[in-house]
Amino acid sequence: MASVFKRKGKGNYMIAWVDHAGRRREKSSRTTDKRTAERIAAKMEGDVALRREGVVDPNLDHYAKQGRRPIHEHLDEYGEDLSSKSSSSHATQTQCRIERVIDVGGIKLWQDLTPDAVERALTDITTSDTLSPQTRNNYLTAIKAFANWMVQRKRSAANPIVHVQKIKETEDEYRRALEPEEMDALVHAAHAGSVMTGRDRRGKVRWELTGPQRALLYRFACETGLRRSSLERLEVRDFDTGPNPAVTIRPKANTKERKLRVIPLKRETVDLLRDHFKGKLRTARAFNIPAKWETADMIREDLAVARAAWIADGQTPEDRAKRAEATFLADQDEEGRRIDFHALRTTCGTWLDHAGVAPSIAKRVTGHRNERMLQHHYQRANDAQTRRAVEVLPEISLPATGTDEHQQRAREPMQRGAARCDEHSARDHNTNDRKPLDLADIRDAKRRRDTRCKSEGDGTRTRNLRIDSPVL
Repeated sequence: MASVFKRKGKGNYMIAWVDHAGRRREKSSRTTDKRTAERIAAKMEGDVALRREGVVDPNLDHYAKQGRRPIHEHLDEYGEDLSSKSSSSHATQTQCRIERVIDVGGIKLWQDLTPDAVERALTDITTSDTLSPQTRNNYLTAIKAFANWMVQRKRSAANPIVHVQKIKETEDEYRRALEPEEMDALVHAAHAGSVMTGRDRRGKVRWELTGPQRALLYRFACETGLRRSSLERLEVRDFDTGPNPAVTIRPKANTKERKLRVIPLKRETVDLLRDHFKGKLRTARAFNIPAKWETADMIREDLAVARAAWIADGQTPEDRAKRAEATFLADQDEEGRRIDFHALRTTCGTWLDHAGVAPSIAKRVTGHRNERMLQHHYQRANDAQTRRAVEVLPEISLPATGTDEHQQRAREPMQRGAARCDEHSARDHNTNDRKPLDLADIRDAKRRRDTRCKSEGDGTRTRNLRIDSPVL
């Protein structure tokens, strides 16, 4: 039974009651009129009875309370939970994308998150930032994951944007693979290149790579297919330079490298690595890797030097002009596929495929879980390779048109067909030869037909004697 009272006999009336879960609750009626407070208390007591009997879902009160909270409070808690389960970079990127959709869509509370608001926000972001369909869908995936988390944590009864659809993504290949000749030219150009450095905003040097160090890094990344993040974590102790040279990729939580892998190495590469590791501690980093937004600029700069040298090697002005129009060593080919540091991983997968290595073996080198991912994203073909594939098809010889021999061969099937027709006609003529009929035979045949017609039952159509006549 709900009761009303005043604390210390002054102020607004307080209401005390027991909720559907058996907990004692108190709340201010915000009025000094006792009758009004009693009516409010009676209403609250009736609501408790409805929830106690299951007429009204008691969770609706909790959902309504959570819906009135600022959505950024929910998002901050989601970001903390996401950081504990995934890498910090992924958690930060996901939270930033959700915040962008919320801010552009003008979403203040959880109850403001509607399909229309999200669709408008995604459209505005796509237009202003010129997002690709894939990136636009990534924004939608991020905020849908946030909404699913709200449902899982019992903060919402349902995902309000579950039916917002992704847009169709193009199947264009973003990266291309380098040809062996291109890779050789890139390594030689990097080896002869000058020192590259990267600095922070204060001008402090963050990384530095000499020409030989970059050349070794490109070669090692291409032969192993390792990601930039995996190369960055490698230490000197992870390399075995013995009789069976290999590199061990140690697993790390919340990354794509979650299992221990061992990748064999070429003997020539190991000799270069041994010289590279001289004077380094076993726990030292094997390579000084630039940040992920700097590796693409680094390799493209060396690629531009290699391309300029290749064009300059042309013997004549015409040859140099022709080379300048080609896509050899270009950072983008005729299909729009580009070269960045991750393209070395694509090059590794493509070379394994062209060498005839079975996908079940190739994925052990690249570290993919299934062959479909390897073939779809990391195996490429260009026009020259497609043309060579067509050239290996079996030859189909055809005679030259317009010659007597061709005309004679063309007439032979028709002549053989005509001969077969003559044989069938002669056979049918011999079979259908009839003896001359006299009047007695005609009368006997008519009598037999009349007898059959008389035996027909009611409703049976009388036979046409003219059609059945053997004379016809």
